Amino acid sequence: MEKSRALIAMSGGVDSSVAAAFMIEAGYDCAGATLGLFDETLVQMQGFASNEGDAAIVPATVEAQEVCKTLGIPHHYVDVSREFTQLVVEPFVAGYLGGSTPNPCIFCNQEVKFGILMRWALQEGYEVLATGHYARILDNRLLKAVDNHKDQSYVLYGLKKEQLKQLRLPLGDHTKEEIRTYAQAHGFANAQKPESQDICFVPKGNYYEFIEAYLQQKDQKLPPSGGGFIVTTGGAVVGEHKGVHRYTIGQRRGLAIAGPKAYYVAGINASTAQVVVAHKEALGKSRAYIAKVNLFCDALDLEGQTIDARHRYRGREHKAIVHLRDDHTALVVFDEEQHDLAPGQALVFYDGQSVLGGGTIIATE
Repeated sequence: MEKSRALIAMSGGVDSSVAAAFMIEAGYDCAGATLGLFDETLVQMQGFASNEGDAAIVPATVEAQEVCKTLGIPHHYVDVSREFTQLVVEPFVAGYLGGSTPNPCIFCNQEVKFGILMRWALQEGYEVLATGHYARILDNRLLKAVDNHKDQSYVLYGLKKEQLKQLRLPLGDHTKEEIRTYAQAHGFANAQKPESQDICFVPKGNYYEFIEAYLQQKDQKLPPSGGGFIVTTGGAVVGEHKGVHRYTIGQRRGLAIAGPKAYYVAGINASTAQVVVAHKEALGKSRAYIAKVNLFCDALDLEGQTIDARHRYRGREHKAIVHLRDDHTALVVFDEEQHDLAPGQALVFYDGQSVLGGGTIIATE
């Protein structure tokens, strides 16, 4: 009997490497694929040598090739650098410059990994795509991973329900410790490779330094003039800043405002280059308006129901009621006020272990 063909998205890390091994053990005819994400600008910013003007073969690609050689499976290199810049990097930069807090990993999953790569896999004759994400699929439902500390269901909420049939997440039933133990026992050179940073194209995790360097590489200036005033909710000027992209809602550090009580970022107005601050007790928001709503459940089963909602990747879940609209938007009303709801964040709905759906916050009150 002919084996089903599976393409494994491989980053060179231990998770995707073990995912490939698990798929082989499950009886699939496997091949690995690494996405070429970085264009010339990103290559220079990362300090990688370019490949004679082509998309760079970064160290992660070489590591993935070595793993595939160890496993005895073919390896593909899929250049998506132009699309990655257009669909992930540019919206990330524009989001912060516009005063929002975008999550580029969600963009990447929706548009690149489970968009471009999944389509490429199907065109090449692979029946399924597998990744090293920590989440589970059961009965065409997206569930949290067994390992709560590694659960990545939050960044997968944008998957379409029909895509779940063609996706495999072999790590979802395992803990990170189990994955490292497996890799060590099977002689994987990357068994103890450190965890990768949350955003692959942001060196050292410093968002605003990346944005400023990126604009410099593109010969673009920070609008407007790269700075402005820090004001209270009453309009009093209490300081200056060097760009709204350096701030997020709920932020306390870096404001440098003297006074008996700490200030927090309460709002960002990119059009006037103002960062609005307030004391913590004034930050509370209980309503979030979201757009681009994606659901795994029937809308009738969600409308008006109390669910668990999470608005940060590693954040806690909070009780809320969802009111859906016909234009793929929704109003989410929290039982308790939240102090760090920000436009641009993903707001994801859960019912216990199941992901019900989610959307992008566009306004709060």
